[in-house]
Amino acid sequence: MSQLDTRKLEILRKMGIDVWSFRDPLHNRKSEPESAVSAKTETSQSEFGQSVSGVSEAEQLKTPELDGVSVSITDLTLDTIADRIRSCHNCGLSRTRNHVVPGHGSAVADWVFVGEAPGREEDIQGLPFVGSSGKMLDSMIAALGVDRAAVFITNGVKCRPPENRAPFPEEISQCSRYLKQQLEVIKPKVIVTLGCSSAHLLLDSEEPLRNLRQIIHSYGERQIPLIATYHPAHLLRDPGDKLDVWEDLLLARSLAES
Repeated sequence: MSQLDTRKLEILRKMGIDVWSFRDPLHNRKSEPESAVSAKTETSQSEFGQSVSGVSEAEQLKTPELDGVSVSITDLTLDTIADRIRSCHNCGLSRTRNHVVPGHGSAVADWVFVGEAPGREEDIQGLPFVGSSGKMLDSMIAALGVDRAAVFITNGVKCRPPENRAPFPEEISQCSRYLKQQLEVIKPKVIVTLGCSSAHLLLDSEEPLRNLRQIIHSYGERQIPLIATYHPAHLLRDPGDKLDVWEDLLLARSLAES
């Protein structure tokens, strides 16, 4: 057995079936000497692990539409967007939801994770990724050495589709403005899309997800780096793809730290 295969087996043993592990979190990496950070980064990659800029003058002149109401980009906040989402009735999902799920996390996040749509638990609590998929995502983020409270987590569609079906194209289209406005406010260093629909939405692509992985895409006028990977729910069904997802997360981390 090759050294590479042995290392991969060691990684998978440490992962277990549904647990991501990381020996040396990088929470304090900025306070450590550069040589120590470099050595620790190499260790994390081999063992399994990985602010907002000012508003430009051109952006200040933009007036994005929020349900037909023009709002200056300088007045746009995550709270403003969340209020609009709560009052949104642009598609049929508004009639079947319990709660909207605008998103949760830091308004100055370096990382934004974008899923597809809320599930049952998310619909009940009004928060993204709180069910079994949420626990998987928590493990993924912790393995990167990143504090979940310091990222922003949301979905392309803000209301639960009945019976957890995939969102219809018209639902994605009606809801997409809110996600794009959230990204404009946060201005993250990297976006990680989780699943097909969020990747297709932000990349304006219909390519299979396997063709979008391990590529540094860019989103919007700011050319924000974007990495596409599998949804945590996919990993619950097929844990054999965890190593692929970890490779995607390592690529995203290299962008967030650059």
